[in-house]
Amino acid sequence: MISRKWILVTHQLRFKQAGEYTSVVYADFPFFLVQDRQDNINGFPVCRHRAYPIVETQSGKARILSCKYHGWSYGFKGNVTKAGFIWVNLQGKCGRRLLNWLAK
Repeated sequence: MISRKWILVTHQLRFKQAGEYTSVVYADFPFFLVQDRQDNINGFPVCRHRAYPIVETQSGKARILSCKYHGWSYGFKGNVTKAGFIWVNLQGKCGRRLLNWLAK
């Protein structure tokens, strides 16, 4: 079970530029931290589609965060930027954009 307390995983000085990331596994729960273009550090687990790892190395710098399984891409804030599929809505006027729907 994951603790409800804050855990120390790294230091902010490890991140110097947007796209720099580090992978962490805590209590068998893999996630990674990445610096966005506003110098915030954001944390994410795995791809929302098939739970495949988005980053496959311990640390590095990425221009794009992309799942290799089906090609879903994410921004440095965790937003889906590309789903890799062609989607249609047979109901016509759905009222919700696809990327908003996928983000939920």
